[in-house]
Parts: sequence; structure tokens; C-alpha cells
Amino acid sequence: MNELERAMERENMERENPDAAIELRGVFRQDARGRRLLDGVTLTILRGAFTTLAGPSGAGKTTLLRLINRLDEADGGSISVLGRALDQWDVGALRQRVALVAQEPSLLGMTVRENLILPFRLRGGLPPQMQERMEAAMEEAELEPEILNQHSAVLSVGQKQRAALARALIGEPEVLLLDEPTAGQDPRTAERMMKRLHRLTLEKGLTVLMVSHRLEHLRQNGGRLAVLIGGRLHGEGDAAEMLARPPSLEAGEFLESGSG
Repeated sequence: MNELERAMERENMERENPDAAIELRGVFRQDARGRRLLDGVTLTILRGAFTTLAGPSGAGKTTLLRLINRLDEADGGSISVLGRALDQWDVGALRQRVALVAQEPSLLGMTVRENLILPFRLRGGLPPQMQERMEAAMEEAELEPEILNQHSAVLSVGQKQRAALARALIGEPEVLLLDEPTAGQDPRTAERMMKRLHRLTLEKGLTVLMVSHRLEHLRQNGGRLAVLIGGRLHGEGDAAEMLARPPSLEAGEFLESGSG
């Protein structure tokens, strides 16, 4: 594909999909040994929707998130984010508007408060109402105010995950990418987190794309569901409809098992 064809494809993606926050078309990704991690994935993530990306271990879910956040580059196909081709984004600007919370978040050796405000300091200064934004992000991430002054080294795995989520939310991104955010949480905390995140999509129009092995929240909170198996997309749509009528035999077997 030459440069003119790429430009035309980008224009078509913007014109045809005004409601898309993220769009992948025929995306391929392989590892250093040539094993295909993503095999021609075409997927649309709607603006202001909560979409769960589910599938067995090794299906390519984390790989897909890393491509969207430009931690890795696709080997083929195209990706558009917020109406702009991914390769047209400045990486820093992209990550301000599209925040990724990894399954094993990296907090620096400082207090939770210092971790939360560090991205703003690196960009040149704190925004107005910083304290209010911090308190709101802490509440949305199910963290107690007292934890702000604790050193990151003493936090549990679950607390570190929630602190990383608060750090992402405090930046008020338009898109939030979450990789197994409930993996280190007890069931009650995980349920409260999911309800808060679903509410953010409704109240603030936040777009959430979440990788998860816990599928029980789909029955509780709904949203949209995309199923990835063996690097291939096996369907995307309303979660309740997908659970009732799986798009493929493999998807049905996975969804029936309830986890990957």
C-alpha cells in the first residue's frame, strides 16, 4: 500500500466511523519467533462505551492494548484512535488522551500522592483543583484517602493496581485501557470498581476497553463484549446478546467456562 492509499484509508476511517473511539482493520502482530499473536483483527470500539475484551490466556488481548497505546507496533493492518490514524499521533499526546493501566503496574519508589501527581510535574505543572481531582480519582479507584501518604513499597498488589488506576483517571483521559484490573482485587472491591467505571462511561462519556478473565461483571453491568481467541476476533457486540447467542463454537465454549 502506497502513501496515497494509506491517506485515503485514513480519510475513509474517519468519515465512515464517527462514533468509533478505536478502530482496528486487519491488524497483524507476530513475536520474534514469527508466531502470529494477532491474526487480521478488525474491531470497532465505540465512543463512550464500556467494552470487555475477553478470551483465553495467550489470545492476544494484552498485545492488542499495547498496540493501541504504541508500546508496540503492528506488523500489518491499520489502527485509528479518536479519528486519527495511530501513526499520526505524537506518542506523548496520545498517552494523555488514551491511558493504559497494566496488569502489573509500575509505581515509582515514592508515596501514592507523589505517584499521582508525577505525570503533571513531568508535563510542567499541576492543574487547577488538583486536590479535588485527586480525591475524585481515589474514590473512583476504590482507595482510602489515608493511603495517599503511604510509600508505594508497602502497598498490596491490589492497592498498587488501584493506585495506577487513580493515576490514569486523574489525568481525565478520553479512553481508558485496562489490563486485568480486578486480578488482584477481592470480589467485593472488584464489583465496586466495575460499577464505578461503568458509571463513568455513562456520566462522563469515558471510553473503556478492559481485558478481563472475570466475566461475571458482564451479567451484572452489561456493556459490550469482544471475544478474542488464538489471535482472531470471534465477534463483538452487546454483552447480553453475545452471552445468550455466542458468535462461534469456540466463543461459546469460552464464555460458558466463565474464565480463561
